[in-house]
Amino acid sequence: MTTPRAELERHLGGPLSPGLAALSDADIDALAKAIVDATRSQKQALAAAIDNGLDIVPRVLRGAVKKALFG
Repeated sequence: MTTPRAELERHLGGPLSPGLAALSDADIDALAKAIVDATRSQKQALAAAIDNGLDIVPRVLRGAVKKALFG
């Protein structure tokens, strides 16, 4: 199991800045969880926006349009 600091570094893509490194393990764990929750929420909002955007495309073409746009 990874440490909260290692988990936060993974999410941020590099070593912690001195300000973040000064935080307690509990605060770092809370920050890492907040980042995970925000990322999950952002992905869900993006998926909903894509689906809503495809509402203007006729239903029979949506699969083909999705495939053309997103592979």
